[in-house]
Amino acid sequence: MKEKIHAWLDQIEKEVVVPQHIIALNFGLYDTDKGYCVYLVGASEYDESDDSWAEDVENLPREFFLEIEAQSDWKEFQEQVVSILGEELKQRIVNASSPFYNKVITTGFDDGPLTRIM
Repeated sequence: MKEKIHAWLDQIEKEVVVPQHIIALNFGLYDTDKGYCVYLVGASEYDESDDSWAEDVENLPREFFLEIEAQSDWKEFQEQVVSILGEELKQRIVNASSPFYNKVITTGFDDGPLTRIM
């Protein structure tokens, strides 16, 4: 899973220019028939005390969805995603040309609380 997320983030860095008004990015998660899906959306507002900011989002110039086959339960999957994204993004946020630079970054299942990564 780590390699798959790494390659996906590389693709996003090569292809996405985040509009200036986007201040927060959310890696949304949801169940699929074969496991889970991770997708990326951006928002022009962020409220640390209210996760509803992630509901009023806009897709970045191109929709990005990553399907991951997994047998783990949703909590374990989310913990793995938080860990992997934390490692991957720590290296990417220092680059001013990265779409992840200077952004609030969260993840979580669509119907649950969000975890702030950066």
